Amino acid sequence: MNGYYVIGILLALVISGTFVLRKKKNFKVTGPLALFHTKQGIRIIEKIANKAPRFWKGFSTFGIGIGFIAMFYIFYALLKNTILIFTTKGAVAGAVPVIPGVTIPFWVGIIGLITVLVFHEMSHGIIAQTEKIKLKSVGLASLGFLPIGAFVEPDEKQLKNAKTLSQLRMYVAGSFMNFIIAILAFLLLIFVLVPTLTTFIPGAHIVTVDDGGPAQIAGLQDGAVLTTFSGTPVESLEGFTEVTKDLKPGQVITLDTDQGSFPITLGEKNGRGYIGIQAVICSKTLVNPLCYKPHSFVPKSVFWFGVGAFNWIVILNLGIGLFNLLPLKPFDGGLMVEAITKRKAPALSKILVRGLSAISLLMIIINLAGPYIL
Repeated sequence: MNGYYVIGILLALVISGTFVLRKKKNFKVTGPLALFHTKQGIRIIEKIANKAPRFWKGFSTFGIGIGFIAMFYIFYALLKNTILIFTTKGAVAGAVPVIPGVTIPFWVGIIGLITVLVFHEMSHGIIAQTEKIKLKSVGLASLGFLPIGAFVEPDEKQLKNAKTLSQLRMYVAGSFMNFIIAILAFLLLIFVLVPTLTTFIPGAHIVTVDDGGPAQIAGLQDGAVLTTFSGTPVESLEGFTEVTKDLKPGQVITLDTDQGSFPITLGEKNGRGYIGIQAVICSKTLVNPLCYKPHSFVPKSVFWFGVGAFNWIVILNLGIGLFNLLPLKPFDGGLMVEAITKRKAPALSKILVRGLSAISLLMIIINLAGPYIL
């Protein structure tokens, strides 16, 4: 779909929703932001929390340490990329808005986002319950008719008066659960679904042969499967890297493929020998359609849709979970910094939280737009 149409549809959803939702019960609308509040779902959260309160307290306590490590990592990564944007030509954006159908695939992106939001907010609610902090409501946040998130609304007075450890447990629970979901989804995909439902096809698949390159001149075509490189079997990425690392211009190599054997005189590129191919070297950790064939009883389109969904569950849970731990209030990372500083040094806490929030917000803007502006 044309990008202008997508932007037009998104703007229409935001503008029309802003006017319509103002008149709807249970919606609180501020500008284009609409919050839908409901008490439905609170009982489910309470039941889950009350079945194993010790487990959930231990879970979130362990998550506090992981959360602060992740906070330092994402802050450092954004800072490093911010500096690169100003000092290195061709530096890429360090942040990308998550918009299904625009910046990520639509349906598998929607599935990934749903897992992020549901598990993130449910975890906040579960820990609030274990810490005896009342939940006033749960709900959805949207820009007009465009959903952008979910939330749980704890009793602010009880949360403010809770112990620092209780606050930290609640704030970190969402992102820590996102990390767990990402790890579980990855392990399930790599070690259960793919081995059970497919057959692995080893080899190096030549995806593209460069126009006018040495390989094309020698007669090699797209889609060939490389078996040996000058007599050396190509069975892994490491093996392919080893046989290609010292290639020199003018050197003659032989590529044996399912299309035949091709002697190639190497060209020169950046002072090194140049073959003129792009290849996918299959390994069991690279879930690529070239490397796996679904069993006959598994619909191919359904299987690869499922793989895409699992991929985006992993990517979005890791990415959004990390991003949410930036020391930027009202993100959970900013609330964590505030929780550990405000009681011992309230004045310093305000300065620190506001300073880190301003720096984090500025870095986000630069990493979103900087490469395109510069």
